[in-house]
Amino acid sequence: MSARVYLDMDPGIDDAVAMVLATAVCDVAGVATVAGNVDGFRTFRNAHRILRMVGREDIPVHRGSDRPLFGKLETASEIHGTEGLGLAEAPKVVVPDVAPGLGWRWLAEQAKTTPDAWDVIATGPLTNLARMGWGMPESLSRVGRLVVMGGSLSGGNITSSAEFNFFADPDAAEMVLGQVSGVELIGLDVTRQAYLTLADVDRFREYGAVGQWLHELLRFYAGQILRLGFSAQTLAVHDAVAVFAWAHPEAISWEAMRLGVVREGQWRGTLLADPRATERPLAKVALGIDADAFRAWIFESMEKVVEMGMRQ
Repeated sequence: MSARVYLDMDPGIDDAVAMVLATAVCDVAGVATVAGNVDGFRTFRNAHRILRMVGREDIPVHRGSDRPLFGKLETASEIHGTEGLGLAEAPKVVVPDVAPGLGWRWLAEQAKTTPDAWDVIATGPLTNLARMGWGMPESLSRVGRLVVMGGSLSGGNITSSAEFNFFADPDAAEMVLGQVSGVELIGLDVTRQAYLTLADVDRFREYGAVGQWLHELLRFYAGQILRLGFSAQTLAVHDAVAVFAWAHPEAISWEAMRLGVVREGQWRGTLLADPRATERPLAKVALGIDADAFRAWIFESMEKVVEMGMRQ
């Protein structure tokens, strides 16, 4: 797993878990942020806060799209909190005063200037990647692996059929799945299988200040889910599964499919599979996961996070 990895995220509580783990297991070359779980300024600031928490301020952060391709931004602040990171005390950071939108241009420039293979793990709405594809079509073809957390073939979490990231910008999701070959799609079909128990959440406290911080985030996350009337006995940390899938694709069962996304109306954001749509590229869709291996990997990776902190 030697390829450089770019993270495209909308931090977000589960993005925070994913980003912390990624710094331990990936060669993270940079982060592009996108509006989604909260607005674009907050996701940009949260990325800085998370990297400060793990002592990786050396990783560049670029502010990407502040709104979906079309229509208005709809966030998930009722789950992640107004600031996107619950009520946990976040590190103080000085956030650069930059205009939104540069993130996707920066990603596209990496495609032009990086000679070696590079991968993208995308855990928010796909607005940045869609803008890359429109503005610099050749840039997406330079990506080695594109691991996307989004979509569901087995029911949604924002509507009965749609997953949040695809619902938040269905036009971007449709563009990426319609034009990019070999997308590795990590949807609710597997993230719901790879849940954490509340005992797992409490175990994070064993891993220093970072683990304690993630514990507070995840406890807030569980409380919000319970407040909305759903069971919080198990927590799906969706975005962390995408990092696991990048690191351990052999622990996932995949099926090749041709996919599309409903862009508007009652079924907005719904993921569709159609084997007859031969004009569309094939994607690798995750349908099963070794959930025990995933949970073990989380805490093995947290040990690495602690070791990294001790070396600083």
